Amino acid sequence: MSITKASQGIFHRGVSIAAMLAALIIVFREIFEAGLVVGIVAAPTRAVAGHTLGIMASILSRRARFQRRDEVAEDFLRQVAGLPLGASVPDGRLLYAS
Repeated sequence: MSITKASQGIFHRGVSIAAMLAALIIVFREIFEAGLVVGIVAAPTRAVAGHTLGIMASILSRRARFQRRDEVAEDFLRQVAGLPLGASVPDGRLLYAS
């Protein structure tokens, strides 16, 4: 592990430890919130036949919508940057990651 201390803060492989901690907190919060929503929806529908299938279909359709939204955004950013739609980014990072 290469951890260095710079004037702006502690860095690990060029990324601020504070930025990684902030991202971790956001991801945890989103996962917790998703579980809470599923639990709130699942509890009152226990008596309904096929409620598990309905909840799973809702989750999967939401995931598919967000996946498509991300693809559209990346295609737009590729066009703005002047890259062809099938081109790979030279350093392998996403275009909208700064």
